[in-house]
Amino acid sequence: MDIDWLEAEIERLSKLPNAEVGVPMFLVPEDLSMSRPPADVPEGGTEISRAFDEAIALLQARRGTLTPRDIAAVIEVLAEHHLLGRPFSSIAAEPA
Repeated sequence: MDIDWLEAEIERLSKLPNAEVGVPMFLVPEDLSMSRPPADVPEGGTEISRAFDEAIALLQARRGTLTPRDIAAVIEVLAEHHLLGRPFSSIAAEPA
C-alpha cells in the first residue's frame, strides 16, 4: 500500500455526498462479555487486518497522532476496496 494512494483515496471518498445517498455499512455483533473464547478469524479476515495495520502505520508516519476521523477514513478506504466485488462509491453513484 502506498501512502500517497491512501491519502488520495481518503480525499476522494471524503467528497462523496454521503448525506444524500447514504453510507453502505456492515453491522457486526461483538461479544464484549468475554464469556466465550473468541471465534476463529474468518477466511480473508487476516488480510484486511494486515491492510488496516499497514494503512494506520503509514498514516501515523506521515501525520503523527491520528484522530478518530483518520481511523474512520482508513476503514472507509478498506471497505471501498475489500468488502464487496465493486467499490461502495459506485453503489452510491447509482440512482435510488
